[in-house]
Amino acid sequence: MLYNKRWDSYSLESLIAWLQAMPPEQTYDARLPSECMLAQFARFNGSPEPSGKGCELSYRKEWADIAFGPRGDESEWTFGAALKRALD
Repeated sequence: MLYNKRWDSYSLESLIAWLQAMPPEQTYDARLPSECMLAQFARFNGSPEPSGKGCELSYRKEWADIAFGPRGDESEWTFGAALKRALD
């Protein structure tokens, strides 16, 4: 059977699709492992341990940049800002 990247629930494409469905003005706290953007994404994907999966996903530099922003400033922690970073 051929591989179809749509099957990967942790692909950049799936992250972008999830971010597009989130309210752009809604904030998240990147300092809290259970509430950071990546943990919420892992929870959406059915991870039994979303905090741990979120930490694991943050090891991907590109994903950490999307979640935390270039300065790691709280004002950048909205789903809309994260979507913009993911699309850039």
